[in-house]
Amino acid sequence: MRHIFNYLHPIAALMLAAAAPILAAGQTFKNIPQNWQRDIEYVQTTLPENHPGWFKLMPQKTWDNELKSLSERVGGMSDLDIALALQAIIAKAGDPHTHLNLTPLLQKEAVVPVGLGWYDGGLYVSGSVRRFDKIFGTKILKINGLDSKEVMERVSRYIPRDNEIGYRNAALQLLRFPKVLRSVGLSTTDTMEVLAENAVGEQFLYKAFPLDMVNDRQGMQPVSPYRLSPDTRFKPIKSSWSWEWLPADSLLIVQYNRCRSREMTLAAGDTTLAMQLPAFQPFLDSVFTHMDYHPNARLLIDLRFNGGGGASDGLAWAERLANSAFNRKG
Repeated sequence: MRHIFNYLHPIAALMLAAAAPILAAGQTFKNIPQNWQRDIEYVQTTLPENHPGWFKLMPQKTWDNELKSLSERVGGMSDLDIALALQAIIAKAGDPHTHLNLTPLLQKEAVVPVGLGWYDGGLYVSGSVRRFDKIFGTKILKINGLDSKEVMERVSRYIPRDNEIGYRNAALQLLRFPKVLRSVGLSTTDTMEVLAENAVGEQFLYKAFPLDMVNDRQGMQPVSPYRLSPDTRFKPIKSSWSWEWLPADSLLIVQYNRCRSREMTLAAGDTTLAMQLPAFQPFLDSVFTHMDYHPNARLLIDLRFNGGGGASDGLAWAERLANSAFNRKG
């Protein structure tokens, strides 16, 4: 079984053997204590070796003791429980760029299909499915009896609060997973109970819970208050970058999913991997060529699915944009 551990640092991104299993279709997770103990040992030694000043963020004695304690009790825990516990230890260092990639594990878990977002005025339900359409667009006053400030405090065990905006957005993603709700003491079940307020000020309690994506396809259909064509809000990730022109709105939408390219990887000296990645420059040229034909258009850059990475492509893009005729406001 292959394992993967994401260590993201402003200087570099490393792929190390570790905690989240990557499985072929049809396989299931199998918690083997010895495997996890090896993974924890690997993280214990390799992360400090590759992270500049790790022990300035967390004393070595604390780091070693925390991981030793986790390793001794993995036998009675699920894969996700172990991964969350390991992430909680890493988060104590306070570095938002260093974290476990929990995605492969979370994708195997049932999720509460309710999307939350911060807007002017508070926390709102910004995405939902037909089964829970009543709370779409409502303001959330409490989650399982606690206000948003207390909820954020509880989830902070998994996410460093070095950057408050990034923290608040990342915390909302974790709240969709029942095991996270239980682990931070927000619920003893898979249910997310919200106190919601609608547009006319009416308050009501509402319970949302994981749905069966296979057998309840109708209930899992996204709720949409507007009929858009094309509807770019739910556009899946099909490529590293793409753009779409909406002539009726004179709007160019650039979806920038990955801060990683052939040029960036070649600069790092990895020619083998570079040939497997798309080149960013031709894509960027196509964007500016289209902008030249439509100098009065508006530009929207969509970063919803971008998990970070190297900065060189983005900096080159920003500099080119700043020096172009499209930069009408200086």
